[in-house]
Amino acid sequence: MASFFHGIDAALPKRGARKYNSLSTGMACLFRCLTGPYRGKVFPVEAARPLLVGRALEADFTVPDGALEPFHCRIEFEEGHDGHMARVVALRPGRALLVDGVPFDEALLKSGDRVQIGETTLEFREGGAPGDPLGGSPARAGTLCVACRNPIPRLGGGRLLLGQPYCVRCLDLRLIVRRDLGRYRILRKVFRDIAEIVYAAEDLATQPPSRVALHVLKSERQKDPRVLRRFLTKAAFALDLDHPAFARTRDLCWRPERVSFVEDYIDWPSLEERLLAGQTVALHQAARIVLQLVEALRFARRNRMIVGRLRAARLQVADDGTLRIREYWLDPAEEEMVAARIGAPAAPAIAFEPPEPSAVPDYSGASDELSSSGDLLRYVAPDSRDLACYRNEAFEIKPLGILYFQLVTGTAPGEANAQQVTERLEGVFARRRRTAGPQFLPPMVPKLIVRMLDRNPANRYRTLDELARDLKAALQAL
Repeated sequence: MASFFHGIDAALPKRGARKYNSLSTGMACLFRCLTGPYRGKVFPVEAARPLLVGRALEADFTVPDGALEPFHCRIEFEEGHDGHMARVVALRPGRALLVDGVPFDEALLKSGDRVQIGETTLEFREGGAPGDPLGGSPARAGTLCVACRNPIPRLGGGRLLLGQPYCVRCLDLRLIVRRDLGRYRILRKVFRDIAEIVYAAEDLATQPPSRVALHVLKSERQKDPRVLRRFLTKAAFALDLDHPAFARTRDLCWRPERVSFVEDYIDWPSLEERLLAGQTVALHQAARIVLQLVEALRFARRNRMIVGRLRAARLQVADDGTLRIREYWLDPAEEEMVAARIGAPAAPAIAFEPPEPSAVPDYSGASDELSSSGDLLRYVAPDSRDLACYRNEAFEIKPLGILYFQLVTGTAPGEANAQQVTERLEGVFARRRRTAGPQFLPPMVPKLIVRMLDRNPANRYRTLDELARDLKAALQAL
């Protein structure tokens, strides 16, 4: 099937490039597994952060070895006079580590040293060392990643480590695990935030095993009734969810030793990644994506789901244009009903900060990165700007217009007025005509986008229903 998107799809997304900075300039450090469950695998790590090793799922390097503590040791990295070095520290006295066969509670590793942790022996290597001449070199698209056995994609690509190709998703995770958890076989970590870890896994109860996303609540967060309540109610609510734009829960586990839920695995790039990679969208395709989003927002409102402020980073888009919304919250009343139905623990009341009646959410595109306390608050409940969009759907029109403009032009509109928006749209299509042949911009498209982006809220669409009607008319005309 031809890709729904076109353009420069081989470039690494700029925002993602910050994560892979150590890869693009030469791997900072890596471990090669010589013995144990992961024998033969190579684990790249960033020297900027410590690494927790143990049998807990929350560990950075999870080793399924019953002789290990949940968090057995910590590995930190130091800059030595001749390169990077790794300091290995046992987290409990008496849990000795064998470094080149000698027991230590704490040891400093240089490139080539070996440390034994339970059944696992790791060889520390500084990336780009003489024995790793190809460390950090790009891997050819289409070759199989030795970790996940999937072809290396053109979007994002991969890297060669010790002469072996790894896809960029596996490298971003730094450590790949393979472990059975009930009927699910964990393949690798794909995401972690302040409260949960998401793994790519296989459901062994299906033939052939189907790929799923396993969400595991961090053990320390299970003690926070607000976080536990949020995790359980969202998973229970999604058991009955039936809309293509929102993930549906397959299985919910609530036990003292583990709290988790399973949903379909979606490995689509975010809309932000596609835009940063220079991908462009045809007019009728852009209108279809925005219409999907409008219909999803209408569905969310009917089911008392709070999607909040829209950002391209929160939207995943398949090659065929199918849309998935990454996160949402439940209306407090709906959450209370779900919590009562499943017997979720009571939690302290969450103070929802009411927006000012005249306040309009900030759509300037500022970063959403928060401190740890801010991340936890955001996980538990939406902030005032997200609630403003939920309580007044007119606030959702402008971010939809921004996304529409980005899909068509590849750039954000900023604070452009109506005339500037029209001129920029016409300029984009004038350039495309010179390079890609006849392309026309129907007058209804600038008119629709200008109305969505109007600086005066009174001139914009007032409801999602009204916007959906005009988008459908535009699609018919396109």
